[in-house]
Amino acid sequence: MKQSLLRTSLVVALILALIGLTASSFAYWDRLTTEDKDNTVIIGEGAELKVTKKVTVTGTLIPKTAVLGVGEVYEVVLEYDVKLSKEAQEDLVLNVEASNVLIGGDATYSDLVNIEITGVFFVNASGTKITVTVTLKEPTTSEIYEAIIGKTITFELTFQGHAQV
Repeated sequence: MKQSLLRTSLVVALILALIGLTASSFAYWDRLTTEDKDNTVIIGEGAELKVTKKVTVTGTLIPKTAVLGVGEVYEVVLEYDVKLSKEAQEDLVLNVEASNVLIGGDATYSDLVNIEITGVFFVNASGTKITVTVTLKEPTTSEIYEAIIGKTITFELTFQGHAQV
C-alpha cells in the first residue's frame, strides 16, 4: 500500500516538474519585447506579435474637392519604421490594420476617413517602412461637412507579425 502511494506521489511530482519545465522553457524562448518609440514600431516574436498604436492626425484635413485654405491639407502622410526586436530565421509576414476611426471622438462619420496603408509587408530585425496616408472623402451634405471639418481624427494602427505559411 505504501509503495503504491509512493509511486503515485512520484508520478504526480514528475508530471508537475515537466509542466513547470515546459512553461519556463517557452517563456525563455519568447523573450522579444514590444516597444513603440515615436514612429518606430518594434515587435517581438512568440505567441502573439502585436502592437497597437493610437494615432492622432494633426492639421486640418479637407476633401480633395474643397478649396485649399491656409493651414489645410488634402492628405496626411505618416511613416513608420517597423522591425523585430531581434533577428528571426526568416522574415515574418506583417499585417497592418487601421481601426477605431473617430472624428472629434465620434464614429458617426468615420466612413469618410480613408486610410491607405502601403509598404513592404515582411519584417525582420533590419526593419521595413510602412506608409499610412489619411485622406477625407467628400461629405454628401453641407451639414455633415460642418459637423466634421476641423475636428481631430484619431485611429488605431495594429502591427502584427506572423510566420509565413
